[in-house]
Amino acid sequence: MASHEDCFSAQNPATPTRLSFLKEDETKLCLSEEFESGVRYAALRHCWGSHKFLTLGRVDPDAFRIRVPTEVLPKSFRDAIEISRFLCIDYL
Repeated sequence: MASHEDCFSAQNPATPTRLSFLKEDETKLCLSEEFESGVRYAALRHCWGSHKFLTLGRVDPDAFRIRVPTEVLPKSFRDAIEISRFLCIDYL
């Protein structure tokens, strides 16, 4: 972050409409009105592929706002959560 300050400046205020909050051992869905604009987050880019797994479109969004069951997510998602936590990034 120290060598890429343009990537983290307030000049680039685009923030997603929802993020996963990764604090402590729980993961939950947060809507944009629940976090500050310009909040620091990591992004995961992936190929959806043909394998069916738990997504926001398959469950009641309010259930994810309480807890995202990370144990049923694909390994790439679980790894992204673990790495984000290791880097002290609270949102994904």
